[in-house]
Amino acid sequence: MEEMSLKFSCDDITLDVAILLQRFKIDNPWITEKWQAIGVIPTKKNTGKTNEITLISNINNEPIYRHDGFILELVHDELDSYYQNLVSANASIFIVCREEDDDRPKPFLVTLSYDEAAIYMETDETIYTVAIDIQIYQTIERFVLENYKPEKRKKRKLVKGTAGKHYQKMSIYE
Repeated sequence: MEEMSLKFSCDDITLDVAILLQRFKIDNPWITEKWQAIGVIPTKKNTGKTNEITLISNINNEPIYRHDGFILELVHDELDSYYQNLVSANASIFIVCREEDDDRPKPFLVTLSYDEAAIYMETDETIYTVAIDIQIYQTIERFVLENYKPEKRKKRKLVKGTAGKHYQKMSIYE
C-alpha cells in the first residue's frame, strides 16, 4: 500500500490520487468494448507527471490502466455535499471523463462532491462512480467531522390571518 500524500492549505486539503480504468470486451454487434472505473487510490506526492497512463494488468485481454497525477481537493464550500456522500448507502468518488477520438475515456476530474459531479452529468460528460478507498474515506471523514456544522432548520412563521386567503381567491363557489 502506498503512502498517502496530504497537503493542507487554508484548512482545505488536497490528496494525490491515481485512477484505475479497465477495458472489457463485449460480445455485441454495435460495440466491442466497455470502459469502467475500478478505483481511485491514494498515491505518493505528485511528481508532476500529469495524467501519466500506465498499463498495470492485462489478464484475459482486459487491460487495467493507471492514470496518475490527479488531485482530490476537499474544500469547505462543499462540506454539505461531502457529508451527504458519506452518510449515503454507497459513499462514492466521482470520476469525470471525456471520450478521446479512439473512444478511450480521458479522466480530467476526481471529486467527492455529488453537486460538482451533477454539473458534469448535465453536460453529457462520462461520470464513473467508485467506492471510496479506506485511506481516502478516513481523511474525508476526519475533514467533515472537524469542519461541518449543519445549518439548523428554521421553522417558517405563519403570518396571522393569512392562512386561507390563497384558497378563498381561487374558490369558484363565491
